[in-house]
Amino acid sequence: MSVDRFNNLFGVYIHWPFCAAKCPYCDFHSHVHRGPFDETEYLKAYQREIAATAARIPGRKVQSIFFGGGTPSLMNPKTVAGILDAIASHWAVDDNVEVTLEA
Repeated sequence: MSVDRFNNLFGVYIHWPFCAAKCPYCDFHSHVHRGPFDETEYLKAYQREIAATAARIPGRKVQSIFFGGGTPSLMNPKTVAGILDAIASHWAVDDNVEVTLEA
């Protein structure tokens, strides 16, 4: 029996490196968020990275989007929406896409 090991489906991982506190078991690259920072600039950087990755990996269909890190539930909802919009503007998104955001 032949198995097709390649399909156009794939997942997108978005790493948010900020936390309210660093958990002792966490091995992810993350930092305790102290003080204000320009989240709008972070969104622009994510948008640029998504565009660059899409240029290298065209023609795929996104079946899952995972926001991890850190604590991405601390993101401004407009940042999450901007990232989702960027993904959808560069790739097709499956009608049954799974979107997960760590809290």
